[in-house]
Amino acid sequence: MVLKVIEIEGHAMKKPPMFKGQNYDYWKQRMMTFFDACHIDMWDVVENDNYIPTNKGRARYLLNSKARNFLMCALMESEYEKVHSCKSSKEM
Repeated sequence: MVLKVIEIEGHAMKKPPMFKGQNYDYWKQRMMTFFDACHIDMWDVVENDNYIPTNKGRARYLLNSKARNFLMCALMESEYEKVHSCKSSKEM
């Protein structure tokens, strides 16, 4: 079995845990840990929606984009279709 590896700021990690429509609390805890491992502020962006899509808030905007991508990658198609149009990771 070959694992997909994500490299972020010099750290390699497995892909985000897949949400299969059950055990949301368990999956959420695993996603929080995954986000924390990616960047210390990433879960804050997801939870509080505090990013600004401007040059001044570029770093937070980038964190939101990465978080949205990770969340999208962690969803099965049936769940993905419910949130694919969300602009922020918090909306998801």
